[in-house]
Amino acid sequence: MHWGRPEPWRALPRWQRARLIRLAASSHHPPSLDAALAHCGTVIEAEVLASAIIAGDLKTCRRLYETEGCTRNCSLVGTAAGLSGSLPVCEWLAEAMPNHHAELQRDVMPAAILAGHERVVEWALERFGNDRGQGGAWRLQLLASRGLGLCLEHDAPVAAGAIGSTATVEFCLDLLPSCRASLRYLLLEDPAADLAQGNDAAAGWCNEFRDAAVRGADLPLLQHLHEQLGASIDLVAVAKAGSEEALSWAVAALGAAGQAPESLSKGDFKSVLCYGNWAAADWMVRHGLAPPRQELLRHVLLEPPFLDLSRLTSIPTLQWVVGMRGGQDRVQVQWTAELHAALMYKRKTYAQGFGNETPCRLRWLAKLVETVGAELAGAAGGPPGAGATAASIAQS
Repeated sequence: MHWGRPEPWRALPRWQRARLIRLAASSHHPPSLDAALAHCGTVIEAEVLASAIIAGDLKTCRRLYETEGCTRNCSLVGTAAGLSGSLPVCEWLAEAMPNHHAELQRDVMPAAILAGHERVVEWALERFGNDRGQGGAWRLQLLASRGLGLCLEHDAPVAAGAIGSTATVEFCLDLLPSCRASLRYLLLEDPAADLAQGNDAAAGWCNEFRDAAVRGADLPLLQHLHEQLGASIDLVAVAKAGSEEALSWAVAALGAAGQAPESLSKGDFKSVLCYGNWAAADWMVRHGLAPPRQELLRHVLLEPPFLDLSRLTSIPTLQWVVGMRGGQDRVQVQWTAELHAALMYKRKTYAQGFGNETPCRLRWLAKLVETVGAELAGAAGGPPGAGATAASIAQS
């Protein structure tokens, strides 16, 4: 299998690897999903679950939500369930998200009406009630007659596109301009004219390079921006969404210019992890460009703004740092009572519903808290105890 080897994935930016795993999730072909999960090198987002839902693959839905773990997005998966017309998937989704029936009702029924799935509409009315959220069947009829309003303007195209259906995406987004082709045309039309504008143009191209890199621009475009238009290379931007191939080029080009990069700062490396580009993070570790793991762990768990819920570190980021990602074992991390207290705080925060994490990720975090507590207790020769530090963090 071509995609069953790591080599083809190394040339792909994160968005292309994410698209391939969405396609694999909708393929009804477990070996393809196995290969994608093994080599995609990216965080598993809700769009992957939406792909399996809209394809009606209940087994894959369970695997992604209950075993592998993915980001939870009730609006997106609810819309996908309504579009799928699969009663087994809809029933499973209602059971898997028992605390989110209001959100599911809001999105499942309008999407089912749009797709003409009467059985799903009838099921949703019976399961969620016909007088909550949307306000009764007559409101659904009104939504249908008025084009369903704002509730589907975003999620229906995303859910339809999650499985890679070109025809469906064109139906939903037939006015979308060919942005990538237009950008290439503008860049390649007359580069000499831009270079003649001097330093201001060069500074502008540096910003364009950064913006293109964080959006996962392909390597030829990045090379053109740097080599032909004078844009400086932003290694952090490349690492956020780029391919391993792009990182190799960026580091080599910087070295050739006498600007060989040093290890990224803790803040810069955390920003890479927040983009979920595990392949890039692993590459940086292998090439000595990542900060020490212990320092990074302290930064992720302890340094401000760790109490800012709007910037809460995701569980996948924590998984990577402690060794679940990158092929490094958790035992390489030296745990302290202070770090354990921060873990306990994060567990409490996620248990309250922050972060849109799936149950299997929450179980992983709970197990980590338990294991670290036991290790610290064993080292101290007494029973596990959080102490005053843990209490002060947990009650914050």
